[in-house]
Amino acid sequence: MKKIEHYLEKKLAKGGLRIGQVQAVADGAEFLVFHSEDAGFFPQGSEGLNRNNLLVLRELSELREAVLRAACGDFRPLKYAPDLVGGWVFIAEGIGGLRMALETIYPAAVGLWLAWAAGELVPCSWREVLVRQTGMFRGLAKISDGVAASFFGEVCEKKGGCLREVLWGMDAGAKAGVGVTESLQEREKEGEIPLVCFEACNFLLSLAARRCAEGGEKE
Repeated sequence: MKKIEHYLEKKLAKGGLRIGQVQAVADGAEFLVFHSEDAGFFPQGSEGLNRNNLLVLRELSELREAVLRAACGDFRPLKYAPDLVGGWVFIAEGIGGLRMALETIYPAAVGLWLAWAAGELVPCSWREVLVRQTGMFRGLAKISDGVAASFFGEVCEKKGGCLREVLWGMDAGAKAGVGVTESLQEREKEGEIPLVCFEACNFLLSLAARRCAEGGEKE
C-alpha cells in the first residue's frame, strides 16, 4: 500500500494524474478526483465545486454509487468500460483516501501497473487461463482460436469495449510487443497511469460462455 501511495504522491507533485476516464489533483491536504470531461472546472479548489454544478462526494459509498451505472442507467458490469458518467467530484482526505478512491473506480489498476512496470507481473495466456477453469467455464477449453478471437474483438479490442491494454496472447509465451511496451512507458511519463490487462477477465469468460450456450459456437 505504501508503495502505491508513494507513487501517487510523485505523480501528483508533477501537477496531477490521469487514469482511465478520471483525473486527480491536489487541493491543499485533500485530493480531488473527477471525470476527465469535467476537467474544465479545475483546478479551482473545493470552495468552487458547488458553483460548478458538480455533485460533491466525500464518502466511498457515494463514489461507488456514482460509478455504478452508465449514462443510460444500465449497470456497468465491466468497471474498465469507457462509459463512466461524469458530473461529480470526489474529495479524498489524504493520499490513503485517494488510493481508495482510485481503487473504487478501477480496482487493482495502480498496483497492476506498478507490478508490470517493475517486471513482476507475468501475463497469462488465454489457454493458460482456461486450463484452470472449473464449473461453468470448463467447456471453454474446446473453443477454437478463431471463435475465441471474435470474443476478444467484442470486448477487448472493439472501440467502446474496454480501456485496458491487453498484454496477454492466445497461447503460453505470448508477450506484449516492444511497441506496446514503449507506448505504455511514454504515456506514463506524460502523467497517465495506464490500465493494463494481464489475463482474460471473468467478464470475457462469461461472455464467451454465454455466446457458446446461445449458439453452440466451439469450432
